[in-house]
Amino acid sequence: MSNPFSGMLNRCVNYTPTRLARPSSRVAAASLGHLLRPACIADLPTLPGALCPVCAMPTPAGAVCGACLTRPPSFARTRAAYRYEFPASALIQQLKYGGDLILAPWLADRLVHELAADERPDLILPMPLH
Repeated sequence: MSNPFSGMLNRCVNYTPTRLARPSSRVAAASLGHLLRPACIADLPTLPGALCPVCAMPTPAGAVCGACLTRPPSFARTRAAYRYEFPASALIQQLKYGGDLILAPWLADRLVHELAADERPDLILPMPLH
């Protein structure tokens, strides 16, 4: 019996290489700005402006959501460059499980851009994939 999610995951992982620019050597790519094709960057799921500052879920006017008020998590704030949805999720999985380390600086740059206007965090934790 096959897992119904395996086909979707395979499509996500297979999607990523078709969206990656194909320099003669990924490591020798002259610019990380050309790592992803513009169509892929445009497809990345952006976050709405009003988010719970604790868990980053959409809320009216950026207020703390009911879930975080009811059961406060053990962290103070969540920031992300993109929603964890396809194709951003496929890029992250390709980095973590596919060994495409060339994606790391590009994704880190997106997070740095997201954090630029904020007070510097005490700690940045990558969220594990389950």
